[in-house]
Amino acid sequence: MARQPDKSEPSVRLPLLLAVDDDDHARSRIRTELDRRYGRDYHVICADSAHAALETLELVHAKGGEVALVLAEQWMAETTGAELLAQVRSLHPTARRGLLIEWGAWGDPATREALSAHDGARPHGLLRA
Repeated sequence: MARQPDKSEPSVRLPLLLAVDDDDHARSRIRTELDRRYGRDYHVICADSAHAALETLELVHAKGGEVALVLAEQWMAETTGAELLAQVRSLHPTARRGLLIEWGAWGDPATREALSAHDGARPHGLLRA
C-alpha cells in the first residue's frame, strides 16, 4: 500500500517535492505518480491548497530543510499557481518551480501570461492529465 504523504510532516533528511492542487482526483493521481517515481529520493507531499503548501514550506524553511521542487496547479480557487510559485521563490530561492497546466490550456491567453510574467525566474509549465 502506498504511503499517504498528504498529512505527513516534512522531513529534513530528504529534499521536499511538493505538489499543490485543490482537485482531489488530480491530487491523488499526482501523488501516486510522484511517490512511485521519486518517493525513495524525495519526501513527497501533496497539499490541497496554497495555504497548506505555504505552511509546509515555512516549516521546512524553519527547520533548514531543502525544497527540490514545487508543482502548483495554475487555476486554484484560493490563488493562482503562478502567485504561489512567486512566494515559493522568496522562501526557497533554489527550488525548481512548475505550473501544472490542463491539457489544451497552452493556448489560453491567461495561461500564456502566467508562464511569461516572471522575468527570467518564471516557472516551467507541465501538463496535468
